[in-house]
Amino acid sequence: MQHSVMPADSRVGMFTSVVTSAAAMEPHIAAWDELALHAIEPNPFYESFALLPAWRHLSPTNLRVLLVWAHNPLPRQPPQLVGLFPITS
Repeated sequence: MQHSVMPADSRVGMFTSVVTSAAAMEPHIAAWDELALHAIEPNPFYESFALLPAWRHLSPTNLRVLLVWAHNPLPRQPPQLVGLFPITS
């Protein structure tokens, strides 16, 4: 399951989405890996190769991943993932 929150004018600014399962994160792996590649302070525990297998194996019911997206300034290009925050409740 994934939830999105977008600004009133979705062509500018940033928006977030919340992912609630490892399977729902899979479509975002390329953007996720690109974000990790450019991280100022890399954290291997937040990278797809570590977090996804752990999520599948441990199956925590309270894990959510908040994704922060920025609209791409180039026309007809997908938004860019600019933040990823695993959170538990």
